[in-house]
Amino acid sequence: MPAEKDAVLSFAGREDTVDYSLQLLAIKGAEANAFYLSASSVRLILQENGLGDDRTGRVRNSTRRNKPDRPDELTGPNQCWCWDVSYIKTDVLRVFWYL
Repeated sequence: MPAEKDAVLSFAGREDTVDYSLQLLAIKGAEANAFYLSASSVRLILQENGLGDDRTGRVRNSTRRNKPDRPDELTGPNQCWCWDVSYIKTDVLRVFWYL
């Protein structure tokens, strides 16, 4: 229905919902009584209007990780940041030290 399509487009374009995933858009749209559609229907409506490409949430199937781009030579401080050490593993499963 055109009214539902307009409701999805206006709801997805709001500033507070622009970063929502398709599933979250469908849930929050129903909670706000804007529309009652599945996530796949929301995806189709957004793709018809050229808005749904970045919301698919696809996970890469590659198991190898890309190495970070590091310069060949570092000549001073703060030129290369590679690791986030805010959570450090411990010997206990699912227990971390938080810095």
